[in-house]
Amino acid sequence: MWTVDGSYEEGITSEPVESKNGTFSVTSFFKVPTAKWKSQSKVTCNVKHASMANGAAPLTKSVSRATGNSIECD
Repeated sequence: MWTVDGSYEEGITSEPVESKNGTFSVTSFFKVPTAKWKSQSKVTCNVKHASMANGAAPLTKSVSRATGNSIECD
């Protein structure tokens, strides 16, 4: 999930992919409306792994604004 100024919004998220070393990764795409982009709204990606306890808060990662109008979450 993604948040924009604290409100949850959905992106387009891939299925988990397992790497050769046994770790998993997913990719999530999120479009930010132009007005929110220009106003420098706070955008974060929120990750919750299937192994996390029920009710546990998702891990929140700040995003950098990678080039032009794209966002990158490491």
